[in-house]
Amino acid sequence: MSGDAPMPAPSPQLAAKLSQVRSLLERGLHSQARPLVQRLAQQHPAEPAVAALASLTHYHLAELPQAIYHAQRLVSLSPDSAEAHTTLAGLLIAERRTDEALASLRAAASVAPGDPSIPFQAAQALADAGRYGASLAQTEAALALGPPTPPLLSLRATCLLNLGRVEESVAQYAAALRLDPTSSDIASQLALALNYAPAAPPHEVRDAHRTFARLLGSASPPPLTPAPRTSGRPRVGIISPDLRTHSVAFFLLPWLRHRDRGAMDLYAYYTNRHADSLTAVIRPLCTQWRDMGNRSDDSVARSIAADSLDLLIDLSGHTAGHSLGVLARRPARLQATYLGYPNTTGLEQVDVRFVDSITDPPGESNTLCVESLVRLDPCFLCFEPPAGSPPVSPASRPGGRVTFGSFNAAAKINDQLLALWARLLSRVPGSTLLLKAVHYAEPEDRDMLRARFARAGGDPASLEVSPPTRSQSEHLGLYSRVDVALDPFPYHGTTTTLEALWMGVPVVTLAGRVHASRVGASLLSAAGLSGLVTTDPDSYVSVASSLASDAPRLHSLRESLRPALASGPLCDGPAFAARFDAALIQIMRRVGRSGTTS
Repeated sequence: MSGDAPMPAPSPQLAAKLSQVRSLLERGLHSQARPLVQRLAQQHPAEPAVAALASLTHYHLAELPQAIYHAQRLVSLSPDSAEAHTTLAGLLIAERRTDEALASLRAAASVAPGDPSIPFQAAQALADAGRYGASLAQTEAALALGPPTPPLLSLRATCLLNLGRVEESVAQYAAALRLDPTSSDIASQLALALNYAPAAPPHEVRDAHRTFARLLGSASPPPLTPAPRTSGRPRVGIISPDLRTHSVAFFLLPWLRHRDRGAMDLYAYYTNRHADSLTAVIRPLCTQWRDMGNRSDDSVARSIAADSLDLLIDLSGHTAGHSLGVLARRPARLQATYLGYPNTTGLEQVDVRFVDSITDPPGESNTLCVESLVRLDPCFLCFEPPAGSPPVSPASRPGGRVTFGSFNAAAKINDQLLALWARLLSRVPGSTLLLKAVHYAEPEDRDMLRARFARAGGDPASLEVSPPTRSQSEHLGLYSRVDVALDPFPYHGTTTTLEALWMGVPVVTLAGRVHASRVGASLLSAAGLSGLVTTDPDSYVSVASSLASDAPRLHSLRESLRPALASGPLCDGPAFAARFDAALIQIMRRVGRSGTTS
């Protein structure tokens, strides 16, 4: 690191004590290391190496405020050390204190201006904060200072994906995997990104997931054997980092609230350090709760095996913070995946995937995933309407102008979709398109989207890009400005589709061949709106433009959609829970893995 001043070496006696602490940390004996390092910090308050090790010890103990305190001391003791500044920045990033982390990184860059790891870490901080345009710029700065590395290209790919530049993202992930062909992490990210790619052949997407599984398997420890158990109710586990304010938790709640607690015990393995008010709601709905946010995959897998589960249900697939490394150990007798991911895991250790007959019709769907499909008809999920939802408002059409809208994640808004939406707007003179996502918080990210829309043939003046709203009520209230909601493809919306319907706004979808591009068809069919399911781009434009021009029908739907949804199968929590419970019991009994049957 050019200009970086190394921290002075400690005395031999102190070095021996520090080595003892490091040995404890390497063996995972973090609690035993704490009193030793605390004593050293008291005895050597001006020693940078002690401050650094104290920070590391508290980090391993998930005591981030203490870790940050010692890292700040380290910076004050070694202000000319870029390593000290980047250590502090990493901890601030973990605490989501992005602006402070960036300030630390600027200080590091002033000490070591030629070090590419510093803009890379800045890019990570910005990406964690959802500022993908700024993060992308930092990846370019890192590439200008050094050769491409797999982590750098992977992060660049993540930025591109979350800016809707899907094809570029896939290419970057593929390049990263070529540089590190043994990385199951990069293979997982590539598999996920392919779900968003309009031109990706389904069987190639399946093969990408199998590649991930092969790489993970080659690096995984041997399978575990669940602890023996011959009596008691069946034990079902759920594992997820999203048992918090997250779409997965919202869709899980109807089952949690209405499941038959006498039929099985439910164990929850929460793999996130951050909990919130929804976590507090979910926790008492489970028989046992295990906090796993600071545990390795191996440690989590061993805990699950010790609990002697009959069935473990993964709720993440390949999404952020997933636990597929846990499932690869097969810590439960039977394993399944559900809800959080629209494709196969690729793992042969996962036995079952829960879908429905519209998202995954019998036939080709059976060949596109490793797991056996269990269909929860009429729909694979259940919707609990948001508490405190604002009332449905009459559509506002200032000057008679029609407003189309899509509040889906930016990653789903690819260039082919923008071109199709531009065609639709040209079919309906004077119409506008309102897009909203958490990814549009930064002005530069909104400007990038407008430029892409113009390149796709759209008029930027007809496009409005909304930043995130301050509350869910404000978010839902924004539907008062939308006449017709547009489902993206090939990766359909789920929460967004149901929220639009709940707010009285009809949704037009384009159904494809795979689960991710058929969720909209499932939801609309269950809501009695199968006429809004289209099968090709021309019919998508035709149905959406015709609906937008039919003011009486839009008015009728505005009044009828919420009560129809509330009384239909999509909001029938007790009925869904009964179906899901029955499916769980059936698959456990079928393979002889229930705690009550042999």
